[in-house]
Amino acid sequence: MLRCPEMARSWLAWALTVAASGCADGGADPGSLSAPAAEASPADSAASNVDAAEQGSASASELNAAAATPPALPDPIIPDPIILDTATYHVPVPSELEPYANFALADLRFRERGGEWTLDYTLPVLLVGGNQNVSFRGTESAPGVYELEGDAGQATCHAEAAGYRCDEVLRSVELDADKLERALGALSAEESRGRRAVASRFADDPIGVLTFPR
Repeated sequence: MLRCPEMARSWLAWALTVAASGCADGGADPGSLSAPAAEASPADSAASNVDAAEQGSASASELNAAAATPPALPDPIIPDPIILDTATYHVPVPSELEPYANFALADLRFRERGGEWTLDYTLPVLLVGGNQNVSFRGTESAPGVYELEGDAGQATCHAEAAGYRCDEVLRSVELDADKLERALGALSAEESRGRRAVASRFADDPIGVLTFPR
């Protein structure tokens, strides 16, 4: 039983409207009639608005976080290191001795000070037996051309794309045969014969070509 006059009037108006509609359509089944849907309360509407606001705020936060994160950069490409060849001393020999005519140098120094150029290095043990130092001094006679001279002889050096080339004519080269034989003893029989032949030719005619990187 409806106790509130306002609610009674609302239900009465609704019943009259439905009855009129039923008569116009030839009658309607009273069991199929349903009461009007209840209106959402202010609390339910407020809760729905809060949920929608929170969802919108979360979506905006995700978008802002994605925008603030910088794109991942590719790993830097590190080039391979450039390894220069060591200085090499070459003795001009017949073709059959060419495999044994190159000798690596480890202590070469070529520098300029006050307009004077200095070239210092130690002749290879497999060429002269002992540790024999040679030193040259001179100037740059033309761009990239160095005329050097010392107690050991003369050297003319040219600056090339890959480094320097020095054509040398030596004198007063001492061959320590005993030390040479000991050094050759660590090699194979074939290489020992070839190196010994090159050392013998160099002792008789001490000319060579020195090359080294810049």
